[in-house]
Amino acid sequence: MYKDSSHFWPLDSEEEIRDLSTPGWGRANGGVYEVFGVMTDGVDGEIQLNHEGDTCATKTANYSCEDTGFTVSLFIKPENREDGRRQTFFKSLGKFVVYQEPYTKSLIVRVQRATEYCLKEMAMPEKIWSHLAFTYNALTPKTLTVYRNGQRIEKFIRDEGCNKEGAPEFSSSSVLLGAGDGVFAKATYFYVAIWKQVLPEERIAQIFDATKREIKKYSILISC
Repeated sequence: MYKDSSHFWPLDSEEEIRDLSTPGWGRANGGVYEVFGVMTDGVDGEIQLNHEGDTCATKTANYSCEDTGFTVSLFIKPENREDGRRQTFFKSLGKFVVYQEPYTKSLIVRVQRATEYCLKEMAMPEKIWSHLAFTYNALTPKTLTVYRNGQRIEKFIRDEGCNKEGAPEFSSSSVLLGAGDGVFAKATYFYVAIWKQVLPEERIAQIFDATKREIKKYSILISC
């Protein structure tokens, strides 16, 4: 399922933050623990995936993205912060970010360009595994499509489309899990991947089904 990806981090060990698709190594900093997947503790843990690679998804927001777009896929088990601060789960050099606003039980996906952005907010349960995937089509009309557990999401808590004016936020010097704006997120991650094309809906469902079977071997629950 992941052989044609541009980047694939299995995250099955805190000692080896390794990209199996584009050879490169990241590192775990602070409170990062190997459970099923890799967990950042919400105190000082972050995972630097660490290199730019060749996909539009991992380049800066000012980099021209007039290509076929990209797809991001990850299994995530988020936990809400007791202090209610905004937490960032996954971000690239400035192209996209997955985060949670204060005192909410939802996730936001934002894809950034030099002067405009796409944004969608959706419900996401905490303390249980979910598969989150999103595709960004850079061609006109620009679109951001989001999936949870292999199913395309049709109803959003907030949907700002893809032509909102605004400068890039969440700048970063590397591709990161679990950190942003000085706040560390509490979450567990498994099988993070990026493709440099827009995958069809059927393929997203296949990725979820195949990895779900792997997870269930360990009697791990996945959200409905």
